[in-house]
Amino acid sequence: MTEDIGLTKDQETVLRATLQALRTIRYGAIQLIVQDGRVVQIEKMEKIRLPQKIPCT
Repeated sequence: MTEDIGLTKDQETVLRATLQALRTIRYGAIQLIVQDGRVVQIEKMEKIRLPQKIPCT
């Protein structure tokens, strides 16, 4: 797959890690941290949606 588009081994690793994060998150954000033009960290911030509150009477 990735050989067809000419990715380096490092780029393939970043792509696979990013795709894995996308597959496992339901609500939230994925942030790539870049230093010197390279992805050095992937942060996954997941939100947990709670059921709507039932009003107390």
